Amino acid sequence: MSNLPNNENFEPPDELDGAEVILWAYNPVKPFFMMQYVDGTNYKPIHGFAVCRYKGAELFYKFSCDSEWNVENDSDHASIEDAVKAANDLSKQPITWNKKGSPT
Repeated sequence: MSNLPNNENFEPPDELDGAEVILWAYNPVKPFFMMQYVDGTNYKPIHGFAVCRYKGAELFYKFSCDSEWNVENDSDHASIEDAVKAANDLSKQPITWNKKGSPT
């Protein structure tokens, strides 16, 4: 018996906030981490990470997303590897990265 939602396709859209999704990771059961308010109280669970790039831009962006792929936070990075490392450093759960458009 699975505790997963009925829709088990967790892949993000092709773009988030206008940036092309290159890599993504999603954990439907446990959030990667919990965003918090300045006072330390929990704000929003982060279930998705995406490494993205805006058309014509040099930088890559690490997006932290809620369970519906709404972007809650981002950071810019010089390389895909730096963006992946930033996500790994934030996460309290193991991350399995997927290439956008590749079978999961």
